[in-house]
Amino acid sequence: MDYSSDGKYFVHSDDTRKIVLRDAKTNEVIYSRWVPHNSKVLKLRFNKDSTMIGTAGADSYSYVLNVETKAITTLGRVHPLGVNDVFIDEDGKIFTCGADSTIKVSSL
Repeated sequence: MDYSSDGKYFVHSDDTRKIVLRDAKTNEVIYSRWVPHNSKVLKLRFNKDSTMIGTAGADSYSYVLNVETKAITTLGRVHPLGVNDVFIDEDGKIFTCGADSTIKVSSL
């Protein structure tokens, strides 16, 4: 689960690999969708301006969800032993770290 830096949203996932974006004040579901992960989503993280959400999965894949358009972009199989964390910087670079003890940098 992660909260947006502006306090407007929070996002969470469950064992079914569904990403749920909610209004932080009302708890209303804004968006609910399965992502292409084929195993658990281990981490969800907003970028600083809350326009993108990065995912890290046990299946070795990472995805980026555009909050406004709801489009999902795959970063591919970035870590063969699973993706442990994801971070999107202010320039749109996506950093992932994995169980393979590496950090990868991607961009959309």
